[in-house]
Amino acid sequence: MTMKVALVADWFAPRRGGIESQLLGLANGLKSAGVDVNVITSMPGPDLVGGIAVTRLKCLRLPWLLLAVSPRLVRILKAALLDVRPDVVHIHPSIVAPTCLAGFIAARSLGLPVVLTFHSWMVNLPRLLRLADRIWGWASPPVRVTGVGRHIVAQLDTVRPGLNAGILPNGFDYEFWSKQDGPLAARQGFTIATAIRFETKKRPLVLPELLKTVAQSAKGKQVDLVAAGQGRLSRAVLKKAARLGVAQQFHIEVWLDRDGLRSLYRRADVFVLPSITESFGLAALEARAAGLPVVARSGTGVDNYITDGIDGILCSSDIEMAEALVRLCHDRDLLARLSGPRPALIRHDWSRVTARHLEVYRDLVRQAGAAPDT
Repeated sequence: MTMKVALVADWFAPRRGGIESQLLGLANGLKSAGVDVNVITSMPGPDLVGGIAVTRLKCLRLPWLLLAVSPRLVRILKAALLDVRPDVVHIHPSIVAPTCLAGFIAARSLGLPVVLTFHSWMVNLPRLLRLADRIWGWASPPVRVTGVGRHIVAQLDTVRPGLNAGILPNGFDYEFWSKQDGPLAARQGFTIATAIRFETKKRPLVLPELLKTVAQSAKGKQVDLVAAGQGRLSRAVLKKAARLGVAQQFHIEVWLDRDGLRSLYRRADVFVLPSITESFGLAALEARAAGLPVVARSGTGVDNYITDGIDGILCSSDIEMAEALVRLCHDRDLLARLSGPRPALIRHDWSRVTARHLEVYRDLVRQAGAAPDT
């Protein structure tokens, strides 16, 4: 028998973002492993994305945000699951996730094994989940509760004694990001790179401040910051850069595909990520695999793959981030020591991440009394 898996999420392509790219990557990895995979989402778009079948739910949505708000959402999800008939339902909630909640209720009502993978770090996550557990019993078998990194898992484990939440990490194409295209040309200046959504949660308004501090210390050296991304705060960021006197050195690339990002990382010196609620930080992982040291805040999902003082510098404050960037600008030996390939990051390659997902799926299917071979 071929295993059937339904991936349920509020967000999916053609919308751009971390969870969207992760779902598509996981779907492709599962398909390559012989799994019959179907994405179920309330996000409008085509019924086929990169060869992956997508069930687009026909329901009421909030204008602009496109979040599902239909009072019939559980019934709609139940009908979709009955049509797909999966062996496992894998639900991927983010901060606001009505489709995921409805998908969970529908899957439990049908007696289907469920994997829950939480993608977002929230201060009140444990409190909300304890309330949900009392209402729906979401943490009871046959449900496997997971998070993309150890910080989220630590939150999940406070919900119920003995929950033992597991890690199902994000994945990426290690070979693509780690590929070297020959030696880099000698650099005269210092280029800081980032890939970020210009939204409040990501704290992009910190970026002009970091650039100003480094530029003031540069002693004639050209310092630039290139930010790949878009969002509601992009104009505010540019205005702040102008106010701080670094507008000519602050560059926004509205959206780069992965070839464009890898090209950016090849000509940059360091990658910076100012977010303090980063659950994983896929962009930082890709940049690190491409050879850039990462400067980020400590206590976030970045430390799942960045070791302070070895792969980059993890900082407890924005001031420390600025100081770390200044050090890297002037200390070329330190920059060289923290740069370069990191073969250990292959553990996040989709082939290995997909294999881990399949282990979880098979275990749940065995608990349910059936065991597809794939």
